[in-house]
Amino acid sequence: MTLKTTPIPTRNWKITKDPVSERDLKRKESKQRVDRRIYYLWFHFLKLCLELESIGHIFKKRVGGGKVILGEGKLVKVNRDEYVGWDLDNLMSMKFNEWFYGNNKCDLFNEDGFKYSGRPQYHSLVKKFNVFIRYFNGKTGDYDKDMNLSERIIRVYEKERFEQLKRDDPRSQGKSPFNKLIDKDVKDCERIILSVCEGRFPK
Repeated sequence: MTLKTTPIPTRNWKITKDPVSERDLKRKESKQRVDRRIYYLWFHFLKLCLELESIGHIFKKRVGGGKVILGEGKLVKVNRDEYVGWDLDNLMSMKFNEWFYGNNKCDLFNEDGFKYSGRPQYHSLVKKFNVFIRYFNGKTGDYDKDMNLSERIIRVYEKERFEQLKRDDPRSQGKSPFNKLIDKDVKDCERIILSVCEGRFPK
């Protein structure tokens, strides 16, 4: 089964050599602009949830060594009572700006509306989202092939994002096997997906 949901395209990273200038630029970004990027990701994660729900996907429960516990796991199912007003029936065929502005969906995030939790990091969330999709679509169950896939994801498909986040994530320093790095992002994404299904973003 191949997901129709596609990875979020990699942007051209702008490297600022002067850390003070970089902090100033971030400080000048309006909260509205920052929030909109998070709503953009919430929209895409929800679309992924809806697709996984449509194929009856279950996140299998695993124990040490990756062994699957048969008969245990969590079915991906979106709580429609939590997403009243999101137009879930049409969401899959819509682009973010069309959805967010076309029917005033931006009002869903007003003072009394949907709120994200914590301090979500845009680039880290995009990386987890993309890694999940690429691994889901490419995994075979063969250890060597899946290890090669993990390496390609890190070195090729999501190279810029892994490098961009390297300084903040010691697991991206090349000290862990490729499959361990990918497995961590996949599991993190699974937790976010289940949280989004319940109306919370991120977990």
